[in-house]
Parts: sequence; C-alpha cells; structure tokens
Amino acid sequence: MRMSSLLARAGLCSEAVWQSSNFKPSIMKIMLNKFGITLVSRQSGKEAWAALQPLLKNLATDESIEVDFAGVAVLTPSWADEFITALEKKFPHKVVLINATNASVQATLRILKESNNKEGTP
Repeated sequence: MRMSSLLARAGLCSEAVWQSSNFKPSIMKIMLNKFGITLVSRQSGKEAWAALQPLLKNLATDESIEVDFAGVAVLTPSWADEFITALEKKFPHKVVLINATNASVQATLRILKESNNKEGTP
C-alpha cells in the first residue's frame, strides 16, 4: 500500500488550533483508531510509524503532537514500542497522549514507561 493511501486511511492531519483571537501553537493530531481498534503486532506498529514519516518531516518547531487513543480497544506493548516509543524518542517533550483511559492502553503505557526507565539506568 502506498504511503499516501496509508496516511489518508489513517486520517492523519495537521491542524492549527485557534481560539477567539488568541493564537495557540499548532497541533498535529494522530487518531490511532484509524490504524485499527486492535493494535497488536510489532510489524503493524512499524508500518504505522513508516506511514507517519512524511507528515513528521513537516512538523513545525512550535507544533506539538497529540496522540488520541479514543476507540482503541487493544494496544499491546509491541505495537506501542514501535510507534509511541519511536515518536517520543524522535520528538521529546512534544508528544501528548489523550483519551488513554482504556485498561489495555493504560497497562501498555505503564509497561513502556517502566521499560524505558530501565533502559536509562546502568
């Protein structure tokens, strides 16, 4: 599948957020449920990460990245490691995770955090 069709299928977009006359920084919003509601394999996580690369090249310096977990039923550590960990490593302090209330999502994010903390210790 071509990258452009993967991006279109994923519903990925970059949008400026304005409120009244006050400018707020741009936000790139990533709806993970566009990749599926069961995000389980390392390979599909790699494919999702690869599909996102063209958009990430155009990320503005003041733009943050909002990753929305709404509608995701299952998220495994292998998928999240390929996508979320890679995103956070490439853009430290720019990634915001929202709608991460699902038990599967919370457990996976906790595992990733613990794993990434262990990697940083001697």
